[in-house]
Amino acid sequence: MAHPGNHYSYGFSDDADIILRSSDNVDFYVIGAFLRYVSLVFKHMFASSESDNDEKKDNLPVVPVAEDSETLCLLLDIIYPYKKKPQLSSPFIAWKVSKATQKYMIDMIESKLKRQIANSKLIAEKPLSMYAIAIDLGWEEMALDAARRTLTTPLQELAYVDELQCITGAGFYRFLEYRCLCENSKNPREEVLPPLRRHRDSIETRTNGSESSDTPHYDHHIEDIPFATASEPYTRSELSDLILRTPDGVNFYVVAALLRLSSPFFNRKFPLENPVMKDGLAVIDIQEDSNVLFLLLGFVYPMQEPEIQSAGLYAHLVFAARKYEMMDIENKVKKHATASSLVSAEPVRVYAVASALDWTSLAKTAALNTLHTPFQELSFGDEMHFMTGTQLFRLMRFRFVCANAACDVLEPDTCRIYGFQGSVLQSVLENKTLGAVLSERLNACPRGSTITNAYDEGVSKCIAEVTRDRDGSSDILIIFKILRCLQETPKAVEEAVSKVDFVSCLY
Repeated sequence: MAHPGNHYSYGFSDDADIILRSSDNVDFYVIGAFLRYVSLVFKHMFASSESDNDEKKDNLPVVPVAEDSETLCLLLDIIYPYKKKPQLSSPFIAWKVSKATQKYMIDMIESKLKRQIANSKLIAEKPLSMYAIAIDLGWEEMALDAARRTLTTPLQELAYVDELQCITGAGFYRFLEYRCLCENSKNPREEVLPPLRRHRDSIETRTNGSESSDTPHYDHHIEDIPFATASEPYTRSELSDLILRTPDGVNFYVVAALLRLSSPFFNRKFPLENPVMKDGLAVIDIQEDSNVLFLLLGFVYPMQEPEIQSAGLYAHLVFAARKYEMMDIENKVKKHATASSLVSAEPVRVYAVASALDWTSLAKTAALNTLHTPFQELSFGDEMHFMTGTQLFRLMRFRFVCANAACDVLEPDTCRIYGFQGSVLQSVLENKTLGAVLSERLNACPRGSTITNAYDEGVSKCIAEVTRDRDGSSDILIIFKILRCLQETPKAVEEAVSKVDFVSCLY
């Protein structure tokens, strides 16, 4: 048979009995028997394509597929019994063709492909890329192998890879947890990836997946089970003229005019056609649960804005607002989130949500607030499932850049001016000079408060060291420099960190 490697291998052939058309409109003349044998998905696709209504070319049925020509060509090269293995030129190509094997449920081909990738140079040359790909594909052994191959590179020197866009922040957090385990382990090569944390809630609202719909649907089933009624002000009243029903079985009696005014999406649905009726009112089934809908309506109704005690709820609120085209509501939610105490109390969770929603300003504010906590101590948040691995990598890189900027404040000349260095101030704090201690702590927590806290702990030792067995006005000058440093250096650190470009620090 022809050698693999380009789509011309799949031109017109007497043996071909079906055509696969790629997303970029390249036609592949294939032998359907091969594909039916390895994939039930292809078998069903080809069976449905035999209808007389489907497009034909050269008297063969044409089956469109979502893969581009490069991916489809590689997939066919692996399926066909060629002697020569197809070459996987990049991690991204390897990922695309591997995703295709999973989509078409070609288990035997996926296993073959996995072995080929594991033995290729890609995993040695691009370990972080291959980690991301393996995590997305659920290839745990390969993910661990790839993660281990990054151990020779410090985290601050780890280069960004585009494949991190393919996984969630939760997937990249596993990598960071693993690296922290290895740094504190006597045998880092024996450490394994922490277990996968699954999202406790469905995030179909964000992804608009197959079970999600871009329109509310009208459930015409016969009601044979009781439904709960939402609390005030969404109980039945003289003003209510519509019922919104949530998947968890709660009826919200609402004023349709308010809903239509706030949402062009809902406004287009009226008048409703043959809706289910309850208590003389039309019922619309929606996909948001009762907690989310209660909060969403709290921003629609002319009432005091609701309290929100979870960063994840902000995400679900905005996903719903965007689906229903409630731009004014999203703006209200954004202002609410920006003013929330969660920005300081749970900055990692807020960062994840703000990043997922493309709220760059709030994401940077939350990122700055994470600097009060050492990187190794940043705890997992379920909201990490909303953002991408790229966005968590940006937070990691942002912290390293901020640490460098903060430590630059302690340059030798500045240190001499502010009294950090010099033979007189070789005071000991944790068996190190004060300057060394400050640099170490700023690397962990690059904020002005780090300087203040260190001085609170060590300034008395410094002053005692300076004044011990000494007399004269020079002591007063030295103490003045120390106190001046306590006053001015935190400001200098804050100013340096505030100038770090959050968006561009990814690369």
